Amino acid sequence: MAGVCMTLEASMHAQQSIDALRSAAMANGAVTVVDTNGLPSPPSTLEDALHQLYASADVVFTGEVTAVERNGDAVTVRFQVLEGIRGVSDGATYVLREWAGLWVDEPSRYIVKEQRLMLLHANSACGYASPAGGVGAFPLHGNRAQGNVDLRWLAAQVPTSAQPSMQPAAQTFAAADSVTVGDVSQMDRVMVTSMLRAWHRMEMAQ
Repeated sequence: MAGVCMTLEASMHAQQSIDALRSAAMANGAVTVVDTNGLPSPPSTLEDALHQLYASADVVFTGEVTAVERNGDAVTVRFQVLEGIRGVSDGATYVLREWAGLWVDEPSRYIVKEQRLMLLHANSACGYASPAGGVGAFPLHGNRAQGNVDLRWLAAQVPTSAQPSMQPAAQTFAAADSVTVGDVSQMDRVMVTSMLRAWHRMEMAQ
């Protein structure tokens, strides 16, 4: 089992690299259609990028980091869930277990008392999980009523030449039309979570 886990850990690290390369390619407009490997077309708006990320995530919530524990090849991060959107309930404790190799170049991936919007893949067979798209762990600033979400890494997937557009299913994002890529660190927190909840309700209604 240990050998299998080591292989899965290496695979996860490779997937993180693939996700990063995919994001870079999308940001440069290199991917324009769905190819034979199933890669998505580049999002034309920040809203599209968020929707694609949501669709690829198995667990979605906002939460506060309450503990970070390192143990051998794993780092365990505990969150107090503030708003459970998919796969976890409000007020629950969510335990994220990551391969320690992901922390080598980023020793402060998560810090106790910070708040994040988390969009995560499901746990692997060895119990490890990772942010969807390699970027689905966004810092939250301010409070739940007046705070904002830092979506700069996600905005990198949106070509700068793209024109803003609205999708019928995303009416809660109407106020974001005037937000440019340079402004995404100030994206309203309530607006973003309302968008995610709306997508989840639509998903459950189907």
